[in-house]
Amino acid sequence: LAARRIRVFHMHQREASWRFRDPAGLVLGQLVTPLRRVGVYVPGGKAFYPSTVLMTAVPALVAGVPEVAVACPPTAL
Repeated sequence: LAARRIRVFHMHQREASWRFRDPAGLVLGQLVTPLRRVGVYVPGGKAFYPSTVLMTAVPALVAGVPEVAVACPPTAL
C-alpha cells in the first residue's frame, strides 16, 4: 500500500520534455531524461527503516531510472 501511494504521488511530479520555435526561428526547450543508474543509502544500526527504501527507490523508478542500487551498513552476523 505504501509503495503504491508513493508511486502515485510521484507520478504527478514527472516533468515532460518540451520545445518551441521563437520568433527568430531558433528551437528552444528542455529535454527530460532519467539517469541510467542511481544509488540510495538506507541507514542501519539499531533501527531499520524500510520507508527509506520506498521513499528513495520508488521515485527513481517512477522517473524511469532502470537501475537502482541500494547501500546500507553491514550488520553483525
